[in-house]
Amino acid sequence: MWSIAAFEAIGFVVLLYDVLNGRGTGVSAQTCFALAFSAMLVVVDLPKRHNAEWWGRLLSCMISTTAGYASCWKLLKYSGKDHEDDLILVKRPHWQNWFMIYTLALLSTSLAIFAACGFSASSTVSWSMAQPIAVLCTFQNFLHGLGLIPQLALSRRHGYISPAAAKFLCALHLPYKAPGPLL
Repeated sequence: MWSIAAFEAIGFVVLLYDVLNGRGTGVSAQTCFALAFSAMLVVVDLPKRHNAEWWGRLLSCMISTTAGYASCWKLLKYSGKDHEDDLILVKRPHWQNWFMIYTLALLSTSLAIFAACGFSASSTVSWSMAQPIAVLCTFQNFLHGLGLIPQLALSRRHGYISPAAAKFLCALHLPYKAPGPLL
């Protein structure tokens, strides 16, 4: 379903437009980076045949990743508040705050797969080797969920959700919440 990837690309382009026009205040660079990284992982799960779906998903992935990383870079470079969306407020190196999301997503993925395989290490390893795309999709799902936490923390600290963040998150998650077929 490349339509979901297309909606993600639209969300990232709208965010980049807002950030380039100076309306990106209140948007978490960590959330933007985590969701762009998750969009980049779609390349691993492309269909085998080079048909319209393959080209649509690849193009959407490239647009999402480029616009997401450009937005993140612009937010970090010009906002002057690059530590505002940190989850841990104690004096820790900045990279530890950024990697906490990915570490938690990896641990959650491992625990979920281990639980789904009946807490059997041999079953978990054999299933993971047989279904590597399923492992990747599980990691992407956890990264999508945990990647939103810095945006929630930033919005909580500000006391409101910025319009740029609201548009970005609505465009990004609209296909998942639609009651029927969207496209």
